[in-house]
Amino acid sequence: MVELLQFPATIRASYDRIRPLHHSTPETCSPFLQAARAALHTVGIRPPHTTWGHEFIQAQFVGELINRRKVYPASLRDTLARSLILRQLGDYEPDMVSQTQAERTLRRTHDFVKTLVLQGGEAS
Repeated sequence: MVELLQFPATIRASYDRIRPLHHSTPETCSPFLQAARAALHTVGIRPPHTTWGHEFIQAQFVGELINRRKVYPASLRDTLARSLILRQLGDYEPDMVSQTQAERTLRRTHDFVKTLVLQGGEAS
């Protein structure tokens, strides 16, 4: 799990505000998805309804925080989408996720969260 004490204060505060809304759905279980959600919350982006689905988080994170506002680097652009594909493969398909795929996803996830923590929502 992501160590929230390492998050910059603004992301930590946003996470604390959204935590009561947390439901144990697949969309909210991964630490990096929670980190992306907290980053969106920090800059005032909320879903039009009460659902923080993976698709909404991914689209808004990439569209707003990477492409439009340039808060995070383009290298993070496909991290959320690729991890969703791998998770769906592992959860719902008969094929196994390889150790190499799992290790790459873990490395990308670590880099993703580390970047969010280090940049703390400040434009680059």
